[in-house]
Amino acid sequence: GFGAIAAGFFLFLSVGVENGLSGWLPLFAERVWRVRDSTAAMALSVFWASILAARLATASAARRLNPRRWILAGLAAAMVGIATLMFGGATAVVMIGVAVAGLGLGPVFPTAVALFQDRAGAASARLIGFVFASAGCGGGALPWLIGAISSGSGSLRAGLAATLAAAAGMILTLRWL
Repeated sequence: GFGAIAAGFFLFLSVGVENGLSGWLPLFAERVWRVRDSTAAMALSVFWASILAARLATASAARRLNPRRWILAGLAAAMVGIATLMFGGATAVVMIGVAVAGLGLGPVFPTAVALFQDRAGAASARLIGFVFASAGCGGGALPWLIGAISSGSGSLRAGLAATLAAAAGMILTLRWL
């Protein structure tokens, strides 16, 4: 039904943002921040460690949280973090942006899946394959889009703006999830 389509689109964007940021972050760090390879690798480690820490925290606090508010707060934090990493100047500020983006994105995917399964009830068993396939497609499509925008504009920063647009799209889609 429509709920599965909304969930599939939401998770398409969610996985796309995670993969888009993690795929392009090291190159962005080298080109835009002009840091060494080791610092670029550190940024990627900070991003994934933040996502994992947020997912662990979400798992332990999930019963006490309103899922829609939790997702919305996560997306707001992710957008602030993405903007900070895109426009921050000092490496320390940018690393904070990377961490905030990861912390914000961390709870989004698992909470959205749980929300979909709760809302879909018994139908979720037959629809979850479509939802997860959509998510996987986003993981391939958004990194490609970032590259296409970057190549077309000559700016990796412009390409990463697609992650901000995708996060905004998730906020808009949340009402149908």
